[in-house]
Amino acid sequence: MPALENKIIVHCNSIRFMRSMAQSHVAQKCINFNSYQLAASALVKQHLICHFLKTKPKDVVVIAGFGLFGQTILEELQRNATKEIGCSSFKSTDIISYSSIKLKFV
Repeated sequence: MPALENKIIVHCNSIRFMRSMAQSHVAQKCINFNSYQLAASALVKQHLICHFLKTKPKDVVVIAGFGLFGQTILEELQRNATKEIGCSSFKSTDIISYSSIKLKFV
């Protein structure tokens, strides 16, 4: 449970903006959240990790669609499930997209 006393709670509709502002002084003083982030976090923590723990060998994860939600799922997997899917980092992440030239990680 986050400490909400003397904090401003901000729902940031633009996850790109939220990512770009993550290290700013404003972001440090507020509690920021985004609906994509909440949904991706719940998916990973409540469903995927349980599945990964039940299956052997380690799972291969394919994210079909790499828009903002797909990117957010990847971030949550990197943050919370590296051990369960059998890698200590996502150095071998491949992105296959006809518009992958336009993708930029912030």
